[in-house]
Amino acid sequence: MSFAVTPDEIRAFRTERGWKVAEFAALVGAKKRTVEDWEGGRRTPPLMLGIVLLYFRQRESLQRQVDLMKAGAFSMREGAEDVTDQAIARAEEQLAEFDRLLASPPPMDAAS
Repeated sequence: MSFAVTPDEIRAFRTERGWKVAEFAALVGAKKRTVEDWEGGRRTPPLMLGIVLLYFRQRESLQRQVDLMKAGAFSMREGAEDVTDQAIARAEEQLAEFDRLLASPPPMDAAS
């Protein structure tokens, strides 16, 4: 699995979420100018950026699953509510771990 990301992938990731360059830069621990350079192909982003974007995607996917479970979108056999509650609790613990990891990404401006 490659963690390298292209300028187009970075721009698409950011714009799909409606983030401005400065917002995205703050989230990934980079300067605004650095993100502009990544998106413009003037600088190569560090491989760590690919890992951070993967974490964001995994967190979003897990959040969707939790939301569906909470909304009762999964059909359950009678008596399976406890299993669903346990699954939601485990998923919410994982979400908290993602949030902890994403709260302080490594600095991204050191690599070029």
